[in-house]
Amino acid sequence: MRPGESCRLFGAYRACIGIRDAVILFHSVVGCNAGTLLLHLAQHPEDVRQACTVMYESDVLYGGTETLRDGLRHVAEVYPDPQAIIVISGCVPNLIGDDMAAAIADAELDVPVFHVSGAGTVGTMGDGYEAGLLALGEYMRVGEIIPRSCNILGISYDDPCAEGDIAALREMLAPHVEVRAVLGCGSFAEMRDAPRAALNIVLGGGGRALAAYMQEQFGTPYIVTDYPYGIHGMTTFIARVADALGIPDAAAWTAPFVHAAEEIVRRAAEPLRYLYETPAAVLSDPVHRAGLCAFLTEEIGMEVAVSSDGSGDMRDVYDAVRASDAVLVFGSSYEKELCADEGRVLVRIAYPVFDRLQLVPRGYLGVDGLAHLLEEIVNAVLQDAYEPREYGAIKAR
Repeated sequence: MRPGESCRLFGAYRACIGIRDAVILFHSVVGCNAGTLLLHLAQHPEDVRQACTVMYESDVLYGGTETLRDGLRHVAEVYPDPQAIIVISGCVPNLIGDDMAAAIADAELDVPVFHVSGAGTVGTMGDGYEAGLLALGEYMRVGEIIPRSCNILGISYDDPCAEGDIAALREMLAPHVEVRAVLGCGSFAEMRDAPRAALNIVLGGGGRALAAYMQEQFGTPYIVTDYPYGIHGMTTFIARVADALGIPDAAAWTAPFVHAAEEIVRRAAEPLRYLYETPAAVLSDPVHRAGLCAFLTEEIGMEVAVSSDGSGDMRDVYDAVRASDAVLVFGSSYEKELCADEGRVLVRIAYPVFDRLQLVPRGYLGVDGLAHLLEEIVNAVLQDAYEPREYGAIKAR
């Protein structure tokens, strides 16, 4: 079995590492810390806020609660003034039954400390992500609702273009809606005050568990939308938000964006026409997959021959790609070897991307994001030494 999703620990990590004034403490073996740090540094090498208890054989034999207690105290000393400490436990403490609550209480810290189980033996990365966000709910507080405001759920700090996409969403909504918090990306105070928003927007279903919890506990309604790639994705997204918040005339709201985006498309029309009906494979996570597939088929006119959200055995998915006519693969750095087979073109669009440097935040949403995404697709094709097949863009090269 070669699972498409990483283990539960990675998901819990991705849900919490974007809380910029919190510190993550892994209660696990050192490999969990090293693995997550490696992928995190690909996007944010300057932002290291994590540590590990580094469990040894003695902890397995006699229990690791004292090790966790000491680790918490050490983290509080090493990292000045954290607003929260997030303990993510791995497989070993889950298997030996460490009393996490007792260890946290015994540490006697003044800062909020909460625990997220990240044992890969009991769940996937998606499960861990939902659990990591849901753990924030315990610390949320009720406040006066801000009219025409929202929170956004589903964006992870380590998404390849998270910062750019967040900036684009804020700009997109700014004429009428204030973005109060991006859950999992921001300050701990923003997470605590999230119930003051009038609406939760769940992108691609990511963070749905926390949205449902907030609706039950605080009465915050939520909507689920596709990740808003392209012109159609953007206008549909804004229309859904406007309807949920009772804002009239969404068409007037989106008109300036649409006009600017259409100009971008006109400038790219010549290379884009060669991509029409070109088969592609989309190997992404559930948050981005549906929106990306819709963009490729409805706005560029490509054919999505294979699509996977990372569930199941990736050997089967890769075999399906090899058996298909897919020319372009929209995926992660992990698909590099797959694309070397028969010279497929890889567009790195999904987590994790660890073999590309990005110094200036650029996203794939909004007008500038649309231009960036089209550049990524066209340039990947133009720069690849792909042998022609019987398709428009590739055959013409």
